[in-house]
Amino acid sequence: MAIFKTHPGDHDEYDNEYCKLLLPAFGQQKWEELRGVLADNFTFRGSMASFDTPEDYIAAMKSFPFEGAPIESKFMVDGNRVAHAFVWQMTAPVRTEIPMCEVLEIENGKVQSAELFYDSAAMPT
Repeated sequence: MAIFKTHPGDHDEYDNEYCKLLLPAFGQQKWEELRGVLADNFTFRGSMASFDTPEDYIAAMKSFPFEGAPIESKFMVDGNRVAHAFVWQMTAPVRTEIPMCEVLEIENGKVQSAELFYDSAAMPT
């Protein structure tokens, strides 16, 4: 298992497929690039939403009502699994910080699944 830390904006420094492909595409809202790294059978599970296709996931992310970015990222890589522990620093519509952890399965350079863990009660309503 590899464990490493990153700093915001250092996407070129990432040394695994998830970090190099998914984070920049998601963070910069490059939806076509994001679709390119998601497997055709991609699934997402989270506290407040679940999606069974990459298209449904991207459509939801496009209309996501919050703005922000991950900070204090830490990654744990074990084979084809990547755990990304971070703090979501929300900047709009309110300012808050929410600890989260996303666990991904990566195969053949594509993200097969993502599961996001956080306290949904911490999300603004």
